[in-house]
Amino acid sequence: MNLKKHFALLTLLFFSVVLSAQVKEKMITISFSKIPLSEAMARIEKTSGYTFFYDATQVNVKQEVSLNVKQVPVSKAVGEMLKGIDLSFEVTSTQIALFPKKSTPAQTGKATTIIGKVVDENGEPIIGANVLVAGTTTGVITDIDGNYKLEAPFGSSLQISYIGYTTQTVKAGQKSIIKMKEDSKTLEEVVVVGYGVMKKKDLTGAVASLKASDLEKEQPKTVQDMLRTGVAGLSVGIETDTKGNTSMMVRGSNQHNAIGCLRTINGCGTGVFQYVYLLNVVRIDVGHLSRIDYSVQYNQRFKGRFIRTRCTQVVFTTHHHAGVTLRVGFDTYRKSGHTRATKKGTSSTKPIINFSGTWGLSMVNSLPEVYEGEDFINFRRDVEVSKNPSKAATGYFDNPAHMSNADLANWMGNDKGDPTSIWLTRLEFTNTEVNNYLAGRLVDWRDVIYQDVALRQDYTVSVAGKKDEMSYYSSINYLKNESNVRGGGYSAIRARINLENKIQSFLTYGVNAQFTSRDEGYISSSSGNYTTLSPFGSLYEDDGVTLKQYPTGNNNQSNPLLAPAFQNKRNDIENLNAALYLKITLPLGFSIQTTYSPRFEWTNYLFHKAAASPDSGSQNGRVERTHTKDFYWQWDNMLKWNKTFGKHAFDFTFLANWEKFQRWHDEMTNENFLPTDELGYGGIGFGTSPNVSSDDVYRTGDAFMGRLHYVYDQRYLITATVRRDGYSAFGLANPRATFPAIALGWVFSEEKFLHRPDWFEYGKLRLSWGKNGNRAVGTYAAFMQLAPRKYIYVDPATGSLVTANTFYASTMANPNLKWESTTSWNIGTDLTFLKGRLSANLDVYKKITTDLLVSRELPSLIGYSSVMSNIGEVQNTGVELSLNSTNIRMDKLTWRTSFSLAYNKNKITHLYGIMEDVKDADGNVIGQREADDIKNKRFIGHDIDEIWDYKVVGIWQEEEREEAAKYGQQPGDVHLLDKDMNYKYDNTDKEFQGTTMPRLRWSMRNDFTLFKNFNISFNMYSYIGHKKTLGRFTNDNALLNVTNQIKRDYWTPENRNNEYPRLANKKPAGVSYAIYKNASFLRFDNISIGYTFPKKLIEPLRIQNLNVNATMKNAGYISGWPGYDPENSDANTPRVIYFGINLTL
Repeated sequence: MNLKKHFALLTLLFFSVVLSAQVKEKMITISFSKIPLSEAMARIEKTSGYTFFYDATQVNVKQEVSLNVKQVPVSKAVGEMLKGIDLSFEVTSTQIALFPKKSTPAQTGKATTIIGKVVDENGEPIIGANVLVAGTTTGVITDIDGNYKLEAPFGSSLQISYIGYTTQTVKAGQKSIIKMKEDSKTLEEVVVVGYGVMKKKDLTGAVASLKASDLEKEQPKTVQDMLRTGVAGLSVGIETDTKGNTSMMVRGSNQHNAIGCLRTINGCGTGVFQYVYLLNVVRIDVGHLSRIDYSVQYNQRFKGRFIRTRCTQVVFTTHHHAGVTLRVGFDTYRKSGHTRATKKGTSSTKPIINFSGTWGLSMVNSLPEVYEGEDFINFRRDVEVSKNPSKAATGYFDNPAHMSNADLANWMGNDKGDPTSIWLTRLEFTNTEVNNYLAGRLVDWRDVIYQDVALRQDYTVSVAGKKDEMSYYSSINYLKNESNVRGGGYSAIRARINLENKIQSFLTYGVNAQFTSRDEGYISSSSGNYTTLSPFGSLYEDDGVTLKQYPTGNNNQSNPLLAPAFQNKRNDIENLNAALYLKITLPLGFSIQTTYSPRFEWTNYLFHKAAASPDSGSQNGRVERTHTKDFYWQWDNMLKWNKTFGKHAFDFTFLANWEKFQRWHDEMTNENFLPTDELGYGGIGFGTSPNVSSDDVYRTGDAFMGRLHYVYDQRYLITATVRRDGYSAFGLANPRATFPAIALGWVFSEEKFLHRPDWFEYGKLRLSWGKNGNRAVGTYAAFMQLAPRKYIYVDPATGSLVTANTFYASTMANPNLKWESTTSWNIGTDLTFLKGRLSANLDVYKKITTDLLVSRELPSLIGYSSVMSNIGEVQNTGVELSLNSTNIRMDKLTWRTSFSLAYNKNKITHLYGIMEDVKDADGNVIGQREADDIKNKRFIGHDIDEIWDYKVVGIWQEEEREEAAKYGQQPGDVHLLDKDMNYKYDNTDKEFQGTTMPRLRWSMRNDFTLFKNFNISFNMYSYIGHKKTLGRFTNDNALLNVTNQIKRDYWTPENRNNEYPRLANKKPAGVSYAIYKNASFLRFDNISIGYTFPKKLIEPLRIQNLNVNATMKNAGYISGWPGYDPENSDANTPRVIYFGINLTL
């Protein structure tokens, strides 16, 4: 199925599911007889989507009512139901207010105490909702149970509002239960942008958001976990280690070396759409996300940035890649469905204590199978038969066990001894392998190296609350993950405290800090030799105690237990991230905020390899001691002005930013310990070959930004930004660059001339242009770097040896090195249909990246191998689509779907600017063109990752023996395309054969809520349209005859195929090639199920909320790729099952 059909089918399926589930909301058909009013209201709410409000002290919901109507307006249906009952009603928008027909004048307008409760559509209390007496400044916020209490005239109007819900206006009664509905448009949703917040309806860029309430059900452990599905254009690889490390790519590749990562992200609120690449966060202020490990090891090429805000969304952005809007965000966790705590804590004066714990089982998955027992012997025989066909024809490699005496004698020839031993020797078995085979001894290397199930555990305890004007949040977290490779693992302790104090109505200050201590000193068995170790090897020497360095006596296979037995290591990494901020609110809509964000990291690395280790060699013990201290700070100063004049709304931001990074790095090593190395890294001085080195780093940066966002009549929008960035790593001629951007928006659904139908609710068009910069370059890449070189000479005066220093210029300077720049165009639309049941976002973009930061090779005669330069131009174009729907919304069942799709294509448009002649068929020069880089396979007009190689036609068969011989090959060897049929291969025979990066990516998430308490969700994602290769496909490994291998397909005369060559395949002379296979796949990422206990069961135990859940990560995949897992080929890709509990007191 091609890409267009695939896309069309997915889109049709998605829309058919959504549209088939819609219900009428204004005209209803309903019938019931003599049921309580409470049940009748519930049925009407379910059928119509309207919400009833009433004063519980004045409305008897137990009285019975009847109704039988067909296709009538809601108001008429309610009026019919209330006939003969002493109740009146009023319909406003989608609200139905019930009140007594008669009320005494004394009641109306009389000040009284109003008590009520605010709940969501599931009846769960909403904490922190604003309850305001309309037309006054009198108001309160709801407590932890959603309750409120205030003095107000009886019968006055109350306005209830909360982020993410439609503001409700109801009549005040002495006791009311107010049910909030989620905002169907979500246009008032507050979205975090760079250095501030905006309402979603006012944005001129695209938005991709993830609900933390959904993510919490899946036990996310890393930010990558959160972002893997649901964000169009963002690709997050599968996690395979205990720390959750993975790859991330945004909107295609812009690197000539096809790194596959976009590194031009910025937090400025313009309209050009980009996603976050690296979440190496400088500070994290997300109160209830303590268990997410943000302490990614610092990488000098990238800086992450958290944009702090008062709303309940969080966004990540890098700091100095200017000119675009970051649009990835997620809410803070809504703990067990009961609260949406902000970074500052909670609005409740009562402390909220929360405990969450998860226990996981990491299971070996997709580990490749290797040859065992008799299969291993048969494989080795096939290798020898393929390598030596003439000997094989005589039966030289046949098993003598079943030969007659005559045949055996003929087979033995001049060899003497045991026939089985002779046979195994002919198969190139070592003496160790022969002896173990004869003795029936086998080693299960899988069991030696791997444990089928590894345990994981994660615990968090937090306290949040508010005291007067002080909000607080604190938490502590412990995590320990075992690896499936025996001995491996990762553990961390994290603590966070967030404080904010409003000391005056205009003055607020706060501090947010997180400390993390990580233990990365685990020493695991060596899994690198798993696929090469012979099952007939020996783990120990003959004494049964001493580990055997080479299990078969062949130095191509090392004992995987040497490292844990003879090495000792500590690798302790401590991080302290903080943010201290002060905000001053000024008259006329002005405000000032200053934030100082320091970050410290300390690394203590200690390593000892014992002299007793069999592979110690001449080292006679080795010790390493490395100490690193990083200190990085940012100082942001913002002046903001936000003012509305009638239909004109202005939002202006000015930023002045400074930053500095320093690293102090010392390394000491020593070898050849005398008399002993028993003290390990504690006795480094006992070595006799000391070496000391240091590598300190210092860099600075600054930025100045101005941004103006203007909205007219809530329908015409413009955002203009200009930013000036500086970075000390660039050449002296170009340390700074300017990045402008502009974006336009038009909310066309608000135009009266549109006459939009009822099913079409909202529509906005967006158009944006902008430039952003990339500073992903080494700190001293633009400068000549000197390295010391020591030498010894004889002093002619004294005759003694003297050690002297000289200096070696290791890199070539480039004073003109400058920022890499990307110019982006984006056009998009945001649409909402069917009262918010269906929303869509569509974006089309084009990016042109120029002056790419590339290490350019130099001719050897210059004396330098390369120089960091700005060269080339790469273009990315693509389309992104996001769809969100509520397929079913019933009292006992809710089904929501999110779908995202991204298509990207890139090409190189310029390289080095070197021109070459273009000649016609007769050799005449007819023009010039820019030259390709053939050596590095970079071609103008083609993708960065396009495959240019010899094309595999198939495998030479017996019938083609004569033709194969012309290439020096034989049947079973690979058959490559010879385009000019000259019986030799060169670059003219190579072809473009597709790309190694997928063109199309899509993901889908489905969430189900059953009976208000059960939650079920599953995610899937797919990469389509790319190829990959593995070295083992060619079957020409030089060590096939002496090592074990992953089970594979190969050609034999008895088992022919046209895909994989024979073992020890012979390729044409001077040729290097690869066999590429389709690597498209569909992965079932997460499957989660959770249960939230009803309030009535847990409140007697003084428990506010209790949730239990289970999640399976990496549930499975569908793919035709022959290398096991398509994202982590020929390696263990763990499947993890988590069991979790979330308890709030």
